[in-house]
Amino acid sequence: MPTEQDIKERLKSLSRQAERLFREPADRPPPKPSMTRQRAAQRTQAFDWQFEERCGETTAMLQAARNACGLALMGNAPPIVSFVGNTGTGKTHLAKRIRAFWGQHMAWRSVPGIGIPAAREMRMLKWATLQDVDLAERRRRLAIARTADLLIIDDIGAEHGERMTQWAAQQILSLLESRQELATVITSNMTMAELTEWDARIADRMRRPGCLLVEVTEAGSYSEANTKALPQTERPTL
Repeated sequence: MPTEQDIKERLKSLSRQAERLFREPADRPPPKPSMTRQRAAQRTQAFDWQFEERCGETTAMLQAARNACGLALMGNAPPIVSFVGNTGTGKTHLAKRIRAFWGQHMAWRSVPGIGIPAAREMRMLKWATLQDVDLAERRRRLAIARTADLLIIDDIGAEHGERMTQWAAQQILSLLESRQELATVITSNMTMAELTEWDARIADRMRRPGCLLVEVTEAGSYSEANTKALPQTERPTL
């Protein structure tokens, strides 16, 4: 019968084996892109975005969405993609289409070190609804949001009340800090000037190099009711 010391030594051995299995060798060359730029561009152009380009700003929104998805296909997704500004211009709709693109083309990923495929977590966090749930549910949703492969933070700045607004700013900042290696899409009906006044740290992260930001100031109302229904596979929403 093995002694307690034998068991400890066996556990240490297994731990070292696990470390070797999952550790990336220091001299390993950088991974090749998942897809060529040309092929990625073809896929983003062929995808049905269900989005009406009515002016230069909406064209810029669509191009940012295509660029973000193309870079993701190549293994270099921008950390933050932001659509901000006028209401009713299709910001949330386009964020949902980014999630639909991921679901169609990037639903699976390879687990580092062992190559086993795993489903990507794609979540949408409707920010304004967090004020309608209790603290435990807020924490649960935020915990899921921190580790999702793709996270859409929809309609930041829509919360009501000074206390809720202060809490929201701190939680969003914390989310962005924890998701620096993960893809995040942000929508807001606030302008960048308003977001900067609300919390300059959040606005700064949205503007950082490598991020994509489109501010809509002139485009009129865009109705999702005129687009085809989104497939059920695009859910869940937090």
